[in-house]
Amino acid sequence: MLNTMMTTPPHRCLLLPGLSLLLILSGCGGGSGSTMGGGPTPDASGEIRIEARTRVDSDTADDLGRGQAESNNSIPQGLPSPAIVGGYVSDTSGPHETPGLRFSTDETDRYQLSLTGSQVVSVQLFTVTNGLESGIVRLLNQDGDSVDQALLSQTTDSASVSPSASSEAQYELVIDTGPDSAPFRYVVSVSSSSGGSTATHLAAGDAPFEAGEALVTYAAPVSGVRSLAVQSGASGSRRLSGNTWLLRQSDQFRALSRGGMSDRRQTIDWIRELRQQPGVVAAEPNYRVHGMQVNPDDGDSFFSNQWNLPQIQVPAVWQVQDDPGNGIRVAVLDTGLFSTSPDSIGAWHPDISPSGNDGLVLPSPADYVQGDNEGDVVSGRDDNPANPGNGDLQSSSFHGTHVSGIVVGRDNQRGIVGIAPFADLMPIRVLGTDEQGSTSDLIAAIDDLASLSPSQRPHVINLSLGGVGNSDTLRSAINRGVERGILFVAAAGNQSASEPVFPAAFDNVIAVGAVDAGGRRAGYSNFGEWLDLVAPGGDATRDGNSDNQADVITSTWGRDSGGTFTADYAALQGTSVAAPHVSAVVALMQQARRDNPSLNDLTMAGFRKLLADGKLTRSDQSFYNQVEYGEGLIDAVKATEAAGLAFNGVIVANPTSLRFDGSVTTSETSLTVLPQGDTDAVLPPEAIDSPEWLSVTNEAALLNGDTNVLKATVQNEDQAEQDQVEVTYRNSENQQKTLNIPVNVQLGDPVNARDAGRHYVLLVSADGERETVAQQVVTASGGSYAFAFDDVEPGEYFLVAGSDVDNDGNICDNGEACAEYPTNGLPEPVRLGDTPRNDLSMTTSFRRSASSAQSLPRPGFRGYRLLRPESAEPQRKVVP
Repeated sequence: MLNTMMTTPPHRCLLLPGLSLLLILSGCGGGSGSTMGGGPTPDASGEIRIEARTRVDSDTADDLGRGQAESNNSIPQGLPSPAIVGGYVSDTSGPHETPGLRFSTDETDRYQLSLTGSQVVSVQLFTVTNGLESGIVRLLNQDGDSVDQALLSQTTDSASVSPSASSEAQYELVIDTGPDSAPFRYVVSVSSSSGGSTATHLAAGDAPFEAGEALVTYAAPVSGVRSLAVQSGASGSRRLSGNTWLLRQSDQFRALSRGGMSDRRQTIDWIRELRQQPGVVAAEPNYRVHGMQVNPDDGDSFFSNQWNLPQIQVPAVWQVQDDPGNGIRVAVLDTGLFSTSPDSIGAWHPDISPSGNDGLVLPSPADYVQGDNEGDVVSGRDDNPANPGNGDLQSSSFHGTHVSGIVVGRDNQRGIVGIAPFADLMPIRVLGTDEQGSTSDLIAAIDDLASLSPSQRPHVINLSLGGVGNSDTLRSAINRGVERGILFVAAAGNQSASEPVFPAAFDNVIAVGAVDAGGRRAGYSNFGEWLDLVAPGGDATRDGNSDNQADVITSTWGRDSGGTFTADYAALQGTSVAAPHVSAVVALMQQARRDNPSLNDLTMAGFRKLLADGKLTRSDQSFYNQVEYGEGLIDAVKATEAAGLAFNGVIVANPTSLRFDGSVTTSETSLTVLPQGDTDAVLPPEAIDSPEWLSVTNEAALLNGDTNVLKATVQNEDQAEQDQVEVTYRNSENQQKTLNIPVNVQLGDPVNARDAGRHYVLLVSADGERETVAQQVVTASGGSYAFAFDDVEPGEYFLVAGSDVDNDGNICDNGEACAEYPTNGLPEPVRLGDTPRNDLSMTTSFRRSASSAQSLPRPGFRGYRLLRPESAEPQRKVVP
């Protein structure tokens, strides 16, 4: 089974993980063996960073139980805005299930914060006991009058309130328990724009496949269904390509061999038998694929919010490349394309095809999914790639439309703009409305595209999908496409794991991971030696560029309400959205090669040579490493220049934005001329236009006139807001050009003020018992936690940390801060005790990554058990 690879940003749960289709989407301790800082070189030590704008309720049950609470019942606790806050309230007190542990009475929590009319305050409830939890969320103005309120209960789980005034004002947030309410944990999320921010994520298990189906490759041609049935117990078959067939197991054979086994297990046993038959070269499941995406954000930020484009220097390429992408064909194999009239061909999203079929190339067939639209009811194939929708306004997936918009979004003075807006899109539907598809359909689509004439076949195929096993049949189909000059780009997946994901991990596929707006690996993004490079994929739990917005990627989307289709936009995250960034840059490279006849065509081998030589990516950040980032972050300027595009005296900025974060009120960026050494006429620029509250100075030219440094200082913090600096200059051909440098402002969150509450740092055995064997207790200092373990018995451990706001003896429950090494959502064992490990670093957050490999809440997971002070015996992880 195939699936998409998008993850789900906060407030609504779409379908599967991540925008990429996943073809198938201080110090006291208890217990033995742990001391705190016993020597100059502890066995294991490191730092737990705190997510930006994180705060904790000052009177949690943990604080109350220790007698260290600072009550906020009457005097409100100050918060930054936006913010993420974890807390606890209860109308009663009583014992937990664990003897000796109690929850305390704390009827009210109050917070003070500044809000604008576009912001929303969301509160999500998490149960502690089996009692009834209920509460009221109120927002009070400066006069103490209620401007909005909402009921918080187990039946709704979350509620939100909004300010009354459009301009910025002070408000008080009050969280009260209901009458006789049992204790509950909560997370407050103060957004920077309309829309909630409760993070969700997608479940990922074993690669799913179609029960009773197999892909079988024979050494020699076979005569068809009858001979296959005799050999294989098959009732039906369909030839895919060459000697490869899709077999469907007969009901009679299945009944004889089932013996109470599940359909999945019985199918695997049948495939094992097929592999033993004479003449069978390969037999494997017909894996399912699924999309990897996040949920849409209802905001209309559009181009001004497309931070992903300047991050990889796309606007700099637009300054010199005429009609970016013109004449290049990009095939997006996905869920198809949004249409206001999906039963007929046409009426596409206006940002992708403004009228008719402009900018689209529709091969025959263009839809490989059975049961949707009109067409061949037997094979399910037809010429209409429109996504038929499922009638559900909240969950309809227009994943392929989102991916396509990143590549070819048209510059039509509305909505978004794609990276290669003049490229030809070939939308091929291989996934259904549930973002699911089969390997057999994917293989058929690839083979059909590869068999087109050179003037018709795609230059690039984007696979924002994955989840198949290591399929030899799919690998062979991709290899055939590569032999015919097609470049394949695929999403690396959203499980935050190093295990290879296919098709991305195939040798002839470019595997793309995801980074946030600060260039760091997204919490969900897969990694490993098989990863080729990274691209913007976003992370809804972060604000890496300090623009007061969650790091999500805005692109085209659609709405389906009972068969009424409306074009729309969505902000998503995932390796599914990272992959089309690379596909689009490859399209720009292909155009540069085509326009330079002296250069050879760009082949997969040629692309990999440029990639290995460092000519396509940036790898200059101190945190970059090969395992997490491959060869680095795709750079459109470097890539197109390596492909032959001539930059005639163009100015680019590095970093691409001016950033003011926390208490930092100065920032700078370097203005560089491309190509280097080309011109004294370009620098210094003719004019620099900046907001009134920002002072920008242009330092003397450096490096023989190739570089200027812009230094910016905030003069008035009260007026500071998102804006841009406009740099006007003339290129070497005396043409006037403009470079816009985003100004991102997120003042008021000094690092030292970040606090996620008292943290318990645990070493947990990596065997099936999951026993806590060592523990430290640490508090925040300078915006992070430091920890150290001595006398660690050599072995493999999970390293985890978190808060216990309800004092039940478990950390990392929903609504509690949690850090898992190396990434939240999918901890990996670390070897300790042989040699000192002093480089262990984690990030703690009250949110859960939208692309975590497990759902929120994790099925069967109730956190990690703490060691009790009166007991030295290890405690096991709590499960229901």
